[in-house]
Amino acid sequence: MVALMVIIGGLTMFAVFTGVVSAVIMQRLKTVMEVKHWELDELRNHIVICGWNRSAHLLIEELQADPEMRRCSIVIVAEFVETPEPEFRGVYPSQLYFYVGDYTIIDVPESVGIYHASRAILLADAT
Repeated sequence: MVALMVIIGGLTMFAVFTGVVSAVIMQRLKTVMEVKHWELDELRNHIVICGWNRSAHLLIEELQADPEMRRCSIVIVAEFVETPEPEFRGVYPSQLYFYVGDYTIIDVPESVGIYHASRAILLADAT
């Protein structure tokens, strides 16, 4: 009986610890996502890239290599399953924003501030 209570107590303590850690992590992620979304509403003179293909990361690297464009924010709008962040090398991630959505529906470009953007680039996909 004592052994059973020790086992159940240990499992309970492990479950509580796991729950607290996951709650803290989720809260931090939620805060970061809200800040990114809030910043997206405040962008002006940014670049909006609609769509994604194999050479899109090269385009972003070239845009950020230009000294005049280095401080310009870039919003990428595409129907991502996962954001392609590991593909980027030499890119300033603080200037990149990913927005998951279908850019052919007018509400999506409006939500990323297409009217306040300095440039919009449409990338062709494989189809």
